[in-house]
Amino acid sequence: VWLVARRPAVLKLAPLAVPGLLLGIAPWVAFNVRNGWLSLELGPGSGGQESTFAERLEHLFVDVLPTWLGVRVPFSLEWVAGPVLGSAVVVLALAAFVLALVRRPEGVEPLLVVIAAFPLLYALSAYTYYYAEPRYVVYVSPVIALLLGRAFAAPPAAAAAVALAVGLSTVGLVRMERDRLFQPDTAEGRPSGDLRPVIDLLEREGERYVLADYWIAYRLSFESAEHVIATSTGFVRYQPHDRLVRASDHPARVFGVASTVEPTLRQRLVAAGYRRHRAGNWLVYIHPH
Repeated sequence: VWLVARRPAVLKLAPLAVPGLLLGIAPWVAFNVRNGWLSLELGPGSGGQESTFAERLEHLFVDVLPTWLGVRVPFSLEWVAGPVLGSAVVVLALAAFVLALVRRPEGVEPLLVVIAAFPLLYALSAYTYYYAEPRYVVYVSPVIALLLGRAFAAPPAAAAAVALAVGLSTVGLVRMERDRLFQPDTAEGRPSGDLRPVIDLLEREGERYVLADYWIAYRLSFESAEHVIATSTGFVRYQPHDRLVRASDHPARVFGVASTVEPTLRQRLVAAGYRRHRAGNWLVYIHPH
């Protein structure tokens, strides 16, 4: 849109671009034809429905952007150097962007347009309801990096910027390691350990479909190369697999040995005919079909 607005003559070259466009989107179209146009869904199957466009936009500037800039710690959202200094850094960064947008230095206008449009595109997707770490800013990070590289091109400024970035990153990583923030913390405790015993047991029993906690389910599907299809009992990341599992009769259940959920379901599962197995650090319930 920007290019057409600035150089309408480029429309004459459109026929030359069409073959490349068709070739480039072919894998995307093929995937979506096979998966019910899944890429066009703007929100997760569960979780995030309650968040609004305005709330997601607010979290982008209050939580996500400060975390991306390194002044807040991912997951805990603790301010690295306090909220006053951290907020000042964010305000200065936004002010610098607005100033650049007004002045529009030669050669950077396309980058500025991308960044200006990003917040609206970001908040449009309900997937961005999750704001504890800046995963969705990764799409615009290269553009921001190019602008920062231009702003800090002089050697002294570049050295200062690198030192600041390394310092903030180090503090954030140390705090994440100290508090084990990168590990899942759910009703399953912190499920971890080798899933191979679970996969072997399920394959021996001829059980392909599994219901499990989010942090277990998607590991099972991945580590078994989808010989086992698992879906989450909570947030659902992939609807086709969720539909397969829930349409099956008596899918297996997998819990961590420290699970606080398993004891509450044990009597109900056994009464329904499930058999309880121990597989390494895991408890597996399998129904004899």
